[in-house]
Amino acid sequence: MSNVKMETPGNIIKKARKQRGFTLEKVSRETGIPISTLSSWERGANDPKEEHREILGDFFAIEPDALMKPKLEVTKAEQKAAAVIGREARTVILHSDHWALAEELRPQYGGGDLDHLIAMLIIDAKKKNVRC
Repeated sequence: MSNVKMETPGNIIKKARKQRGFTLEKVSRETGIPISTLSSWERGANDPKEEHREILGDFFAIEPDALMKPKLEVTKAEQKAAAVIGREARTVILHSDHWALAEELRPQYGGGDLDHLIAMLIIDAKKKNVRC
């Protein structure tokens, strides 16, 4: 998998806030966005919606589009590698004690069959910049 480090909306928000010496409380007070929401963005739990990107863009003097979730660019080679990893992971899961773990994770990743779960785990790992 690629080693490209993607800047997430939360990282951009946190960096802009810290560069200006602002606390979450100050940003919340000035923008009207709850502290818990700002914190969840900075942690990467979720990303700001369009109206919040506009508010934050104005507040921090940054382009609102910079606060959009980056699109994953997956090359053909990475797709092929993911397929191989997926087949190997499927074999390991089916023939080991990892089956119970796979069953626990399945609802968290939208249900579906084992192949879907493996694909979602690979995508999740790529989003978090984890080498597979």
